[in-house]
Amino acid sequence: MIYKLLISLSLVACTFSTNAQTIYDVNFGTLSFLAANMTFKTGTNGTTAGAKTLYTNVITIGGQQIDCIVTTVSLTNASFNNGVASPYKPFDVSGNPAGVTNNSDAFFSPTLSFQSGGGSCKFSFQFILGGSYSNVTNTGTNVILKNVKLNALDIDGDGG
Repeated sequence: MIYKLLISLSLVACTFSTNAQTIYDVNFGTLSFLAANMTFKTGTNGTTAGAKTLYTNVITIGGQQIDCIVTTVSLTNASFNNGVASPYKPFDVSGNPAGVTNNSDAFFSPTLSFQSGGGSCKFSFQFILGGSYSNVTNTGTNVILKNVKLNALDIDGDGG
């Protein structure tokens, strides 16, 4: 049996790093993972372990744009649902393809299928100063975000 997963994150928790130089207070504002601001940096489509995807301007705080590097860390007994119709991307569905409703483009919404017995997929979110991403090192200038709220919605595939 294959299970479909649709995770919609309107806000994500941040990873704290000892290299971070500046702390930004999100004040429980909304982070936005817009498809128009998404670029696959390593790998071809974000769906393999180790692939890095850059989202630019996920939030602006005090005039400073914040970007986010999303790394697909691992897939265990899981695969990205390749049945999502074009122009939608299984790594991050940006609209409402057939069978999906109420999905905002701002949500980080991967679609996954799990093998019988279940599986998992892990992502890492690295917040960096806007415009600091290096194509040579695939990193940026780390920042610390505080007062971030996490929402995980509809893990059963949009009510199905």
